Amino acid sequence: MVSRFIYSSLLFLFAIASQLSFATEEIIKVYTYHDKPPYVIFGQESITIQAGIYLELVNHLNANSSANNDGLRYELSFLPRVRLESQLKTQQLDGIVIGVNPLWFGDSTKQKYLWSNTFMDDKDIFLVNSDSTIEFQQASDLKGLTIALGRGTYYKGISELIKQGKIKAASTNSSQQNLDMLAYQRADITIMSELTANYFFNNGYPRSSFKILTKPHDTFQRSLLIPKSQSHLLVFINRALNKLNLNSDWLVEYDNWLVSI
Repeated sequence: MVSRFIYSSLLFLFAIASQLSFATEEIIKVYTYHDKPPYVIFGQESITIQAGIYLELVNHLNANSSANNDGLRYELSFLPRVRLESQLKTQQLDGIVIGVNPLWFGDSTKQKYLWSNTFMDDKDIFLVNSDSTIEFQQASDLKGLTIALGRGTYYKGISELIKQGKIKAASTNSSQQNLDMLAYQRADITIMSELTANYFFNNGYPRSSFKILTKPHDTFQRSLLIPKSQSHLLVFINRALNKLNLNSDWLVEYDNWLVSI
């Protein structure tokens, strides 16, 4: 009877300790406004992010936090760009933003927000049909063409010509629709991440049906945006990213998104 009482007491104390540990853990919301693979891949109901590069990174942040007893737990979720920017401007965003660049938020001097170390290099490319003769050296080369672009997206040099009426925009809701617009010849050209294009080439869209123009639209690096109200997170995140960039396993995993999904 005594041993059983001691065993039950230990279980009770363990449960209480676990609850206290969980209660003191700070939940960090990690927002993405990107809804394109392989950065984020949603479940069938398009609510929960079930896979993708950003989820891999958040899992790494959590593993690093656990190993160092940081008391932080990161949770990835989707937030539309318009709402995200509105909350940033009113200083109401209750989290951080993954996979972004200072230029996209008008913060080239990095004064408005805090920015983590970069965690990946990336590239936006031009895609056309395989039989297209379009060439690109500068934005003015696209005058008179129809370009398929996601609603609300901004591409330096291209968006300006669209506003001037020199390029016609065919608005879409996804990168997949951009490819469909090319396939059905409803647009002449589109812009998307090279990773996203390769993802679809490995998932139902024949690579031979499209052509990537030699000169990309842009090359850039992705970081995490951290509002100054959450400045205490920067040291933990950078420590985790420093380990990530030195870990060849991450680079291999990142490269595998091109071929294995």
